[in-house]
Order: sequence, then C-alpha cells, then structure tokens
Amino acid sequence: MVKGDHLMVWRGSGEEDSLEGFWHHGIDCGDGTVVHYVGIDGVKSMSQGRIGRTPFAEFQFTSERVHTVKYRPETVRFTPEQ
Repeated sequence: MVKGDHLMVWRGSGEEDSLEGFWHHGIDCGDGTVVHYVGIDGVKSMSQGRIGRTPFAEFQFTSERVHTVKYRPETVRFTPEQ
C-alpha cells in the first residue's frame, strides 16, 4: 500500500460480503496512518461521527485483510500529493 491508496476492510461477524457486516473505507496517508470515518467513540460508533486520521492498526481493527481498491488510470483525478 502506498500514499493515496483507497483502502477497505470488512467490519462484521460474518464472512466478507455477507449480510452481517459492511465495508469500511479509508485513504492511506503513506506514513502508517489512514484517514477514515472514526465515529464519536472510536471505530465502533455508527452515527454522528467524524472523519479522523488514525494509526493503520486502528483502521484495520479486527479485519483479517486490507483490500486496495484499484482504479483505471483514466479515472484517476488526483495525485497522492493533492
């Protein structure tokens, strides 16, 4: 993973893509941190939350895998520096 990558991890008790969870998204900052929705009381809150920058391990939480979303080059609008 590199700076600017769109990351996603599975949150839930079921298998990935099951009805017992959801995909959580973030952006890799390139320094071991991720910008993502962090809620009010950490990653567990689902309402009235905020966007924050946390260590990668907090973003990954209990997910076994971290996926990098791939985009076609012609759809990329910004560089990681932007």
